Amino acid sequence: MMEAEDNKDQQSSLTEQEVAAYLLAHPDFLLNHPELLEEMLPPEREQGDNVSDFQQFAIQRLQGQVKKVRAHFNRLVTSAQDNNSVQQQVHQAVIRLVAARGLEQLLEVLTTDLVQLFGVDVVRLGMESPAAGMYESCYPEQHYSGIVFIPGSSVDILTEGAPVRLCPDAAALPAYESGEVFSECTRLVASCALLRLNLRRQERHALLAFGTREKGRYAPEQGAELLRFLARIIEERLDVCLEETGIEPIA
Repeated sequence: MMEAEDNKDQQSSLTEQEVAAYLLAHPDFLLNHPELLEEMLPPEREQGDNVSDFQQFAIQRLQGQVKKVRAHFNRLVTSAQDNNSVQQQVHQAVIRLVAARGLEQLLEVLTTDLVQLFGVDVVRLGMESPAAGMYESCYPEQHYSGIVFIPGSSVDILTEGAPVRLCPDAAALPAYESGEVFSECTRLVASCALLRLNLRRQERHALLAFGTREKGRYAPEQGAELLRFLARIIEERLDVCLEETGIEPIA
């Protein structure tokens, strides 16, 4: 602790002459640290009364543009890292979905494995049914993930007809429909991803919803191609498993 304070005192006691002497002794210093040029102010030239130094203006403007380019680059790097992470998650999810034997194992993958793979707080499989109010939701109370029955047309309303809808703020969703999907855990869900499932053999729609307490976790500018691919795999496997079990579509 005392050593850190001594270093701080030494740094604060540096004089302009010492800094200048160091730079003279190390003429390649700015070549090795070009980022410092973005922060340093160029000297103003004396131009007389009412005469502006356009050279200084141009340099300061270039410095601002460099900062914007750097910030944009950092956002691209972050986006690429996120996409790579999602790609790995989707690959693992597809392997488990394909390996599932029968409807029971498939539902376990959807409502248990995907919670861990995608690092979310809740996963809900919403099955549309005109008689949704007659059926109780099927999920353990300790983690809220599972199957819910939702009114007909809820999928269209929530996804706005898109294969995947990414919502940075779940509060912006239609209250009734989102309340049905995330029943008993709406306060837990601050951001969500909604995957539209077209069950052709069952002649109805379903919805796979990822919910997280982290607001802004999902946003429209994020790539959704991988999630659309995941949705296609899920809807095909779910449709086939429902047909194999002989379960009649819920009227």
